[in-house]
Amino acid sequence: MEFCTVLTAGQGGLCAEQVAELICGKAFASRKREEFVIATKVGSPLPVNGGTLSLAPEHILSECDGSRERLGVDQIDIYYAHWPDGNGVPVEASCGAFAQLVREGKIKHWAISNHSVAQTKEVLAICDAKGWPRPVMHQPPFSLLKPDHARDLLPYRLYSITVLATDERCIEILYVSTPSKC
Repeated sequence: MEFCTVLTAGQGGLCAEQVAELICGKAFASRKREEFVIATKVGSPLPVNGGTLSLAPEHILSECDGSRERLGVDQIDIYYAHWPDGNGVPVEASCGAFAQLVREGKIKHWAISNHSVAQTKEVLAICDAKGWPRPVMHQPPFSLLKPDHARDLLPYRLYSITVLATDERCIEILYVSTPSKC
């Protein structure tokens, strides 16, 4: 099984994330769907959304439909909240949108990226209180050149979240394994 994370590289014109999704969609079109896991993100400040970082529910829902279309799949395996929303969108509203996507079968799991431990705890508390699916992964920044960052990753193990750390060179490192299946 292959794990395909749709990566972004640069900005301009048609956003790189959308181009990457189109390329991945074409690459996997002739393959059996069970042969790969697709992970992509929403909530990046890209030109396509006016440079605004948004985890507003309507943005999460519409971007998911666009990603599924570009990728040529009915369901995204892991859909990341790329950055915490800094525009005043309540965390509960964003979590509710991801829960809705899971309920509707548009995504299998959701995940977070670039969230602090405190932000992660808030997301988990909301999901638990509402009975919503929790994020199954977190993709925090991490550098092997700054090993003190490892202590920031350890608390995620307590929350049963898989950590897929990314260093400055965009090398992904699977740090903590959990029993959840993708």
